[in-house]
Amino acid sequence: MSGIVHFPCFWCIWGLDLGVVGGWGWLDLLTHKVESGRYTSASEVVREALRLLEEQKKTRNARLAEFNRILDGRLAACDCGELVDPQAARERLRRKSEEARRRRA
Repeated sequence: MSGIVHFPCFWCIWGLDLGVVGGWGWLDLLTHKVESGRYTSASEVVREALRLLEEQKKTRNARLAEFNRILDGRLAACDCGELVDPQAARERLRRKSEEARRRRA
């Protein structure tokens, strides 16, 4: 398929205004995705994007729940008088931060 893919029904059915959905850049992205052959329609691209957003939300919520679980444990340990060496804690946080940055890169 070559040229521009037109989605007139897509915009009419959903009542979307290009200014609201991000302008022509988004339409170009939809066109490119469909023309690549990976997707057969604009609605398929949108469904995939929504699925990925939901997956990202679940991952973020799981990470936050794990953080809160660890934090609760550490706060409970402090309440029991178990203290942490500040230098060791800073070094551990620095290492974890660097590891996270490397994973994202």
